[in-house]
Amino acid sequence: MTDFLVLANPSAGGADSTADGSGNEQLARIAERLRAQGTVEIVEIERDADTLTAIERTTPATTCVVVGGDGTLHHVVNAVTGAGGPSRPFGLVPAGTGNDFANGIGLSEDVEEAAAVVASTLPRPLDLVRFGGGPTAVNAAHIGIGVHAAEKATNLKDHLGKLAYPAGAVSAAVGFEPVRVSLAIDGEVILNGAPVSMLGVCNGPLVGGGTALCPPADQGDGLLDVVVMLADSRTALAATTAAMLRQAHLERDDVLHRTARALTVTVHGAGDTVTWNVDGEFHDLPARVDVEVAAGAWRLRA
Repeated sequence: MTDFLVLANPSAGGADSTADGSGNEQLARIAERLRAQGTVEIVEIERDADTLTAIERTTPATTCVVVGGDGTLHHVVNAVTGAGGPSRPFGLVPAGTGNDFANGIGLSEDVEEAAAVVASTLPRPLDLVRFGGGPTAVNAAHIGIGVHAAEKATNLKDHLGKLAYPAGAVSAAVGFEPVRVSLAIDGEVILNGAPVSMLGVCNGPLVGGGTALCPPADQGDGLLDVVVMLADSRTALAATTAAMLRQAHLERDDVLHRTARALTVTVHGAGDTVTWNVDGEFHDLPARVDVEVAAGAWRLRA
């Protein structure tokens, strides 16, 4: 028998629920699937403190089942990492708008099917992306036009759902200017102040509600995938975007793809801080930031 602690974000994907989860049909279906294998406790989380308080009442063998999207998973893993590291097993039931991490690893967006996977699957080790002095990414992080697109999409999610992502991308492309970036990968300088429209550090393949920024990325291979779009004009950006929709952009001469264990990204002329999109959440990080893979740093039933 297994103990399951269900951590549910009441606002993920526009979902509604009651304080104890009893009035939420979705949570009831999830709990029913999990109870076939063990005990279930449901806790709603709106702050990192909620997560830590709930986890502190459990044993290290308890599986923490996150019900939410990429942002919810991001906050839970960061809260636990900040408290000493995610040594316990996790489960994920996708309930967000984009669900990029879940889709990238092959989880069903049907809550009962996803809960059944959590109940019946052994945990396997997966990687994390760690920013020096900053957040931990579960799925992916990026700077450039993708951040502008995500900012615009955030304001449209309540009205457009997943369609907010392409709408945000179109809006962001108007008037966008590339940023100058220096990049060192595993100690080798790859770029030195080059104009870049987007730089992504990928653990999983998908961002922005299903866009395959790095199709070959593998969440458990012990490596980060770095994708840099060097398109420095609207025409080139449009061509790269069209290729991305066909998952053919990594073949272009103006797109770099490298794997890495560690990298340093420096953004020039942007001031002291740069806004990164980390698992769909916005973080202001230093203009020069070190990033490394934490191989096998957490375990997921998937």
